[in-house]
Amino acid sequence: MEARITTLAQLMRLKKENGSTFVLMFGAGASLSSGIKKTDVMMTELLAKYGADLAAEGDLMDRFDELWGRSTEEQRRLFLAPYLDRQPSAGYLKLAELIQAGYFELAITFNYDDLLRKALVQIGYDDYHVVVRGETELGKIGGLVESPPKKFTLLKLHGSLFSTDTFLFDRREMNSYPPEIDALFNRLTGRDIVVCGYGFADNCVIRSFSNNGGSVFWVNPSGAPSNAKGFLLNRNSKDFVVSGEFGYFDPFFSELRREILEPPSPAPIDQPRANPFKFLESFDVGDKDWFFGREEVTREVVDKLNQHPGALYLYGPSKEGKTSLVRAGVLAALPAETHEWIYLRCQSELEQQLRGVLGQRLQRDPAAIDPGTAFEELARSHGKHLVVVLDQFERVLKVLAASEDGAEQLAALVRLLRGNAADQVTFILVAPTDGDYITLLWTQGILLPFVQVKKLKPEEALAVVGRQAGKAGLAFDPELLTALRAKLTESYFTLAHLQTICYLLAEKSAAGRKSYAALIGSDLESSLDSAIRDSDVMNFVEDFPAAHERKLVRSFLKIVSEPSRRTIAAHIRDRFADLLKDPQYPEPF
Repeated sequence: MEARITTLAQLMRLKKENGSTFVLMFGAGASLSSGIKKTDVMMTELLAKYGADLAAEGDLMDRFDELWGRSTEEQRRLFLAPYLDRQPSAGYLKLAELIQAGYFELAITFNYDDLLRKALVQIGYDDYHVVVRGETELGKIGGLVESPPKKFTLLKLHGSLFSTDTFLFDRREMNSYPPEIDALFNRLTGRDIVVCGYGFADNCVIRSFSNNGGSVFWVNPSGAPSNAKGFLLNRNSKDFVVSGEFGYFDPFFSELRREILEPPSPAPIDQPRANPFKFLESFDVGDKDWFFGREEVTREVVDKLNQHPGALYLYGPSKEGKTSLVRAGVLAALPAETHEWIYLRCQSELEQQLRGVLGQRLQRDPAAIDPGTAFEELARSHGKHLVVVLDQFERVLKVLAASEDGAEQLAALVRLLRGNAADQVTFILVAPTDGDYITLLWTQGILLPFVQVKKLKPEEALAVVGRQAGKAGLAFDPELLTALRAKLTESYFTLAHLQTICYLLAEKSAAGRKSYAALIGSDLESSLDSAIRDSDVMNFVEDFPAAHERKLVRSFLKIVSEPSRRTIAAHIRDRFADLLKDPQYPEPF
């Protein structure tokens, strides 16, 4: 779960470097650790103390409205002071430090307490102002928020301790905001936003919350409320939910403050460093500690595997990390005491390939092996669930698609694979996004559970780069990150491009501050694109049967990426012995 906070921290740094920030929106859950009771608890206790003459039955809100309506302003202050006059918790102080550092310029709160203002005072920060609905003319609120006189604005939409006459707007007002507030709130919530400690139960908020816009990070111990999930889906933010321990206000802001204000220090320039990026290569099982950004889809695949489906279809765009996901994510996450796995890169004659693998494992003649039962036998002999990954499954599909009876052959193949007992063996079929393949797969009525691997958004991909670089003690110049973000908006630029380019940038950036164009020339960029898309060097090398062969070829590919013949010759002379042995990962440089 901390990985999502790391992602948020990376995005907040990136936005600040480009002159903007996230909006913060928080509710009653933010104040519980400071001793503020929930609103319904306050109502019940106040009614018991000061409304004993009111009917004991009926709707809590109706009864409290009656008590509130008959009380004077001074009485209301006295009612609320014991509940709301509290000191800010550690989470508020951490949040105040982030505000002081410029990572939030606007916070929207539905709380009546004064905790955030007190926290800002305690750390000595005074470049802020508070706008309270009920104290400020409606027509002026938008200007004070969107063209603020201070660096930080706290917008209190539902009143405050000091404006007790506006405490708890009546239910007619809480059903929908006035037009001025509705339009303003919709604009503000359309920005990148962090929602923390809020149950999303007020009709006015739900009606006015923007259905489109930037990313939404939802922080709540039990996850996002059900009526918020549609907004998260529409804004491509369903993976940005922070729950569990870090879903509480204090732990969340403590961790976020640590991630943002205490990043790993780059290694001194004269100290050995490591290059954490992959050059024309996918991540493997042993690279799991360096594989970031796919935590949610990894959990989804593992959850489906635990349901023992027999076969699972994993698909997504080409060169967007499916192989890395299945190896460094899924296979690396399987408990060794309960699971074994076999990773295969499909050949066009898959059944023959499976017989060969099983013959080697079971030490039998491949021609005499029935794959429909042999995988189950292999799993049973080891007493573990066997996961068989069939990567590049599109190679099989292409052959079958070209055949007149391809659909029938595919149905027979899938039935052969699913002939294994589902509680013993699961096959993961990995292929690119292609409607024709999926149609061919399902045309015979064989419906497999599936998981889609989506292209990461530019901010998400850059967050991955930031986590890799930070772990290795590297720091890219903001101008390089801006250039990479622009590249990520181009349709051809995949994760394979990003990792390859970052590998070269990590090697070259130590030479001093240079622009992206100076470090990665157009000729080199074009050559790398050709290698990735046209020649498909990655799959060509991955298909080599021996690990040392793959390592050797990749090492020479890295040399060829250097434009100078003198550089290439010197590199071969100085490092030829290293090229013949397996380099460690991350690669020292």
